[in-house]
Amino acid sequence: MKNTNYPRRRLILGGLAALATPRMAFADAYPSKPIRMIVPWPAGGVSDVVTRRTTVHLERILGQSIVVENRAGAQGQLGAQYLSRAAPDGYTLMRADNTCLVLAPAFSGEQLYDPIRDFSPISLHGRGFLAMLVPPSLRVQTIGELIALAKAKPGALNYGAVAAGAGFLAAERFKQVTGTDIKLVAYKGDAPVLTDLVAGHVQMAFIYTNAAASFVKSGRLNALLVTGAKRAPAMPDAPTVLEAGMPQLELYGWGGFMAPPSTPRSVIDKLAAAIVQAMQAPDVQQSMHDAGSENIAGTPEQFAAFLKSDLEKWIPVIRSLNFRV
Repeated sequence: MKNTNYPRRRLILGGLAALATPRMAFADAYPSKPIRMIVPWPAGGVSDVVTRRTTVHLERILGQSIVVENRAGAQGQLGAQYLSRAAPDGYTLMRADNTCLVLAPAFSGEQLYDPIRDFSPISLHGRGFLAMLVPPSLRVQTIGELIALAKAKPGALNYGAVAAGAGFLAAERFKQVTGTDIKLVAYKGDAPVLTDLVAGHVQMAFIYTNAAASFVKSGRLNALLVTGAKRAPAMPDAPTVLEAGMPQLELYGWGGFMAPPSTPRSVIDKLAAAIVQAMQAPDVQQSMHDAGSENIAGTPEQFAAFLKSDLEKWIPVIRSLNFRV
């Protein structure tokens, strides 16, 4: 019997091919004009520096210029909100981080965007961790001695931190886990925290390892632990949270590249491959090392799973603190 459906099948297949051809052509042509890279923090900061260093190599790999644009405000939320509303064509990207995607929205209680639904993950970039620091004048050498002192004098010790930042979250989680009462002294940045910690005006702080390394090496501060699962090159003598028996304190500051929601997968894949390649450049690796970060560039799926895991771990903790900015 003659197959009367054959012409119809040809028509359907031809239509599907016609639909696929523009997408394939778009992916092949991308990028055909300059790309805008949003950094949701002021120029000159760690996030800005490592992003600019990476984009130099992305320009070479992609064959297009990349304009870095600083859109700071609301702990990175203004830049993230801007990206979530940008055209999904691959020409507006952002170097996002755990502050603007996890910490700031949870602590502020504002839902300016959904960190899962409103972005397309491209690739992770780097991650670093913090060091738990005390001044020598406190006369404690281990985490156990600090806990004993805090329990012996409830409410007498204090810690310095930027409210709702990673250091604040680490300190509050430490208090939860150990059942200690240590008071917050709020600051606007880590630099004044370090200054007052060295002077003994505050007794404890969680600061990113690269920022505090020189103080530890000179003996002006003691590092009781680092919040990573492996030792920090800048502080090789400080035990990890796992070695200290406090896995609940494993906390990272991380960054990764995002695109607006519904960006074509072909574009996402092309960008992810370019980022992984760019991260192999010696000067990029050096800038990451100087920032106390490790290279964790990879696939969009790895980034999506990483973000989901971080949200599931820390959002319940943040809510339990009942703290709002």
